Amino acid sequence: MKLPQARVLLTGAAGGIGGAIAAELLAHGAAVLLVDMNDTALRQLVTDKLQGYTDRVEAYTANLTKAEDRTRLAEF
Repeated sequence: MKLPQARVLLTGAAGGIGGAIAAELLAHGAAVLLVDMNDTALRQLVTDKLQGYTDRVEAYTANLTKAEDRTRLAEF
């Protein structure tokens, strides 16, 4: 896979491992949609650690154990 052409959906993104994976993917050129149920932590990750990638990163708050959140994400 060539990361500059990749679009990645990363769930559990606001945690430590998720944030580290997001940073690596973005550093290698991927576009990343970050998903987590903790809106505060998700927004902080984007603001504090991924601010240099605003053209290739989006954040979406969802609890994927809930059908309505999965449906909203699929429609995003």
